[in-house]
Amino acid sequence: MEDQEIYEQIEAYLLHRMTEQQRLVFEHQLSQDPSLVQEVQTVKALHEIVRTSKDQMILNTLKQFREEETLSESRQDSGISRNLYGWRVYAIAATVVLLLGIGWLFRSQIFLPSHQQIFEEYHQAYRAPIVVRGEKQNSIWMDIRDAYVEQAYETAVKLLLSEKNESTPYLTQFYLGQSLLAQEDVDPKLAIEAFAEVLSMDNDYHAQSLWYTALAWIKLGETEQAKATLEQLISIGTFQMDQAEVLLDRL
Repeated sequence: MEDQEIYEQIEAYLLHRMTEQQRLVFEHQLSQDPSLVQEVQTVKALHEIVRTSKDQMILNTLKQFREEETLSESRQDSGISRNLYGWRVYAIAATVVLLLGIGWLFRSQIFLPSHQQIFEEYHQAYRAPIVVRGEKQNSIWMDIRDAYVEQAYETAVKLLLSEKNESTPYLTQFYLGQSLLAQEDVDPKLAIEAFAEVLSMDNDYHAQSLWYTALAWIKLGETEQAKATLEQLISIGTFQMDQAEVLLDRL
């Protein structure tokens, strides 16, 4: 596979432009190829450097690149793909970083991504609960679901804490953990406690709870706890297997 083709796949993965089947295939490749994992980390870090940089040299270089790119748009019939945009950003970022002589920054951002970066890369809220509308006992769950879907997680937490249905307490705790973990200003340990409640009960949400518990530990910067949780999840083998194996290798 050509270097450009590999990069375009990486970019599609990082920008969530893959279909579900393509994502699963690519994540399986990641689980089998540590060098590909490193390439993904490198591309993501370089894009982040370009996105956040305030250095005038980088800004001037990118300004020149954008002017050239605007001119190239008028030459689409030449057969040059716009997909080259990402590849050229990658190349420019790498060149500028080397010219600036900030090897320590390059290494820290590429090979040692922060725990928050890893959390944001892997965290995606679990699907909303299924509620049968019209049933009186489900009225509060309809409100919970609506708040959850709208990402009004603070409201969802308040509703979940007031939920008194004793038939499915594990669902209450699971979505409480979800709603807590999705909030930036909430201690992830609260989510871990909620998921621990789920794990203490007999239900079908153990694997899901382990995955999100691992992410909560990562958000806290507790690598060893995260690794132990991921190993437990992999031993179950029913949820997020490929991502768990890739993430474990990164930690």
